[in-house]
Amino acid sequence: MSRLFIISDPRGERRLTDSDLPFSLGRGPGVTIALPDPEHRRAGHEQILGWIAYSEDHPFIQPADDAELYHNRERITASAWLKSGDGLQSAGGEITWEVQGDQVFVRSQEDPLSAGIRADRTQDPPPWEARMRTLDEIGEETPVPAPILDRSAAYTRPLPRVGARPTRHRKPLKVFLGLALILLVAAAAFVLTATPLEISVEPAPDRLTVEGFPPTFRLGGRHLALPGRYTVRAEKPGYYPLSETFTLIPGEQARRRYTLEERPGYLYLRVRPESDYTVFVDQARREHHPDRPLELVPGSRRLRIATDRYLPFEQTLDILGKGEERRLDVELRPAWGDIHLDSDPPGAEIELDGTVLGHTPKTLEVLQGDHVVRLSKPLHKAHTLPLQVTAGETRTLPTIVLPFADGIVQLSSQPEGATVTLDEAYLGVTPLDIPLAPNQRHTLVLSHPGHVNREARVQLAPTEVKQLDLSLNPSYGIVFLKSTPADAQLRIDGQPAGKASRRLRLPTRAHELTIHKPGFLSERLRVTPKAGSAQRFDIILNTPKGAEAAARKAQMTATKTTADGQKLLLLRPGGAFEMGAPRGEPGRRANEHRRRVQLTRPYYLADRELTNARYRRFREQHDSGLEEGSDLNTASQPVVQVAWDDAARYCNWLSARDGLPPAYEEKDGKMRLIRPVTVGYRLPTEAEWVYAARIHGRRDTARYPWGAGFPPKTKTGNYADARIADVLAVTVPGYDDGYRVSAPVGSFPAHAGFYDLGGNVAEWTGDYYSIGPGEAKKTVKNPQGPKTGEHRVVKDVGWKHGSAGELRLAYRDYSNKPRTDLGFRIARYAY
Repeated sequence: MSRLFIISDPRGERRLTDSDLPFSLGRGPGVTIALPDPEHRRAGHEQILGWIAYSEDHPFIQPADDAELYHNRERITASAWLKSGDGLQSAGGEITWEVQGDQVFVRSQEDPLSAGIRADRTQDPPPWEARMRTLDEIGEETPVPAPILDRSAAYTRPLPRVGARPTRHRKPLKVFLGLALILLVAAAAFVLTATPLEISVEPAPDRLTVEGFPPTFRLGGRHLALPGRYTVRAEKPGYYPLSETFTLIPGEQARRRYTLEERPGYLYLRVRPESDYTVFVDQARREHHPDRPLELVPGSRRLRIATDRYLPFEQTLDILGKGEERRLDVELRPAWGDIHLDSDPPGAEIELDGTVLGHTPKTLEVLQGDHVVRLSKPLHKAHTLPLQVTAGETRTLPTIVLPFADGIVQLSSQPEGATVTLDEAYLGVTPLDIPLAPNQRHTLVLSHPGHVNREARVQLAPTEVKQLDLSLNPSYGIVFLKSTPADAQLRIDGQPAGKASRRLRLPTRAHELTIHKPGFLSERLRVTPKAGSAQRFDIILNTPKGAEAAARKAQMTATKTTADGQKLLLLRPGGAFEMGAPRGEPGRRANEHRRRVQLTRPYYLADRELTNARYRRFREQHDSGLEEGSDLNTASQPVVQVAWDDAARYCNWLSARDGLPPAYEEKDGKMRLIRPVTVGYRLPTEAEWVYAARIHGRRDTARYPWGAGFPPKTKTGNYADARIADVLAVTVPGYDDGYRVSAPVGSFPAHAGFYDLGGNVAEWTGDYYSIGPGEAKKTVKNPQGPKTGEHRVVKDVGWKHGSAGELRLAYRDYSNKPRTDLGFRIARYAY
């Protein structure tokens, strides 16, 4: 422990430290603490009365031999302990000893009772009123400091021999001059060999010493020191003492910089009521003892005190540091509420979060927060309730009613797995443990597929356990089976049962009936017979081919949508129909021979002609062109100026996008239909186009798109009309459809879901063109035209056609080149 001694005596005020101990006291220039000299002794006369030193951190006074020295007005001849407030007196002078923390104030002054002491030196001074701590009072257990007889053995600096008196000698001038010369030479040697030493301490200390041997010489703000080992000591109130040792090397121009470490602030903390608590400073846990202060770093500190049964305490403290002491009294507030519990009947055991705390009625101290309370009592049902408590509250809960405990029915059945209802409420299947409200009659009903229901009535006392085993009688129903072929065999629930066509008596539960025969696909049937009634089932076994066809038909939908958004409608042709026109029909042409055809495969046909927008997804740079000053290129107009091969290429492109096989293959730059025909997108055959336009959705074979009679009475389609009469020689008399050239697809009413079948633009078909006579009486199935040819059949008419003969649905055209009035729509087989 480092102390600071502040000494005030007739020579002024000085500050010393532990390193300056022991202190000599007396009169004369060589003593550490000088007493006043009321007798005015000669200058230079020195009298040592005693020494002050420390033993095991306790100060004591040792008188010199034969010294007249008093401790608290009682003369002492041996060592005595010193305590704060003690006084030392001798011949008119007094030294007081005051301890304040790490500082000791030593004051030397005239003794106010010195007159009496000087008058009669043979008498002891009068007793001192203050309590004196002598060796007798300290007791045998307290170590007594050893007398300081040989100071060189106890301290680094030798003390003068007790009782010695300096004597004066006269020396010859020669001796004096010799000594002066020696000192001069020594000083010159010191200056020549000393090293400049600069010592800097921040902040500036109140006391700074440099200790070592040889000692340093201070010159201005620096020290001159010979090579050796030195210790720098610095002190300043509010900072820890500095003690740093270093070795000075010959020739070194040394500079030493040091920083004093600031003492922390000290917080004396008292917490009430006494409890186990934890202290946190700035969220860091700190050990704390009520009798010792907390050391806190200067600055704004967040103090938090946490304990189990009290609310946390938090406060921000401004700590100045530098040894400042603060006291803080903390009064913790309870973190619980008083909760009163009662039950009906009373005496129920109370559990709080699984811990038993007593019996009702009772008031509990419950910590704030969420808890679970459980009340239980023999022969009664336990009751559990959530409890939310606020610190400091007092609350009485409503009385908790504990009903009698249930009885238990341990229910089993023959057969097992019977469905159980209790008072018409479903409970589960047997075996089953069923709690029942006591002292009441209950109805149990058991049911099992294939068995008659069983009913039982039960009444139990509280906590009574009863075993109940119930048997259920089987029940039967009648099933009649008829199979095709008649010799098919039957399996019931996987077991062979003979011929399938028969009368069956089966338990009234679910069964799986399998009808099978080699060469046919088996049929499985789930049947649940009903008691008191019969069921009949007719089963037809199918061959694998028949099943495949049925599956394909099942996959057909009324509409399909392509990857680019086109809508296709399903067509299911029935019997045979005629193509062409009779000889006497006005406007008939030579290539319209009558033919009898039949379409046996369902197919899909687009409800609209393909537009420019959709075709450009396939061929971005396509140009449908201009005609008679009008644009044919708008997105919604039908695409034209498309060669037949390019139309087929578009179909293959669309098939690939929809994951369908291609309908065409390319050879020598020409597209041709793959045979047998796939389900990929393609152009419709002439027969498929005719069926959709003339037969589908009509009572009779239609002559014109709008029905019978020429010209049309209403706007039914886009034909050559008054809008283009300035260019075309033949137009529909008195007809104006509103468009000079092609119209956006779907601009006119649909027939059976199809738009522009007979108007707007002509359309490519998939058939090669032939003018052959045809076969009027022989039915041709699924005709696809000649296998080779130069031209393709073109059906439909458009904005360039206006004669009665051209607008007939039997009209046949042909082409092998693109045209501004020729487009197409797509088709495909359903399977």
